[in-house]
Amino acid sequence: MPGIIAALAAAGTPLSILTKGTLLRRDLALLAEASGHVPVDVGMSIAIYDDFALPYGHARSP
Repeated sequence: MPGIIAALAAAGTPLSILTKGTLLRRDLALLAEASGHVPVDVGMSIAIYDDFALPYGHARSP
């Protein structure tokens, strides 16, 4: 993802990332740098391990 973030920032393209992965920490400095040039939005999805609560937090999950 670092190459994609850098290319979008260099092209002046705003970017948004929605992830539940841990690689966000790896790219945090690059995202902060990119945010100085283009709008950057970051969202994180939180997994729910409670079978009762799961349908309420993730409506489309099985």
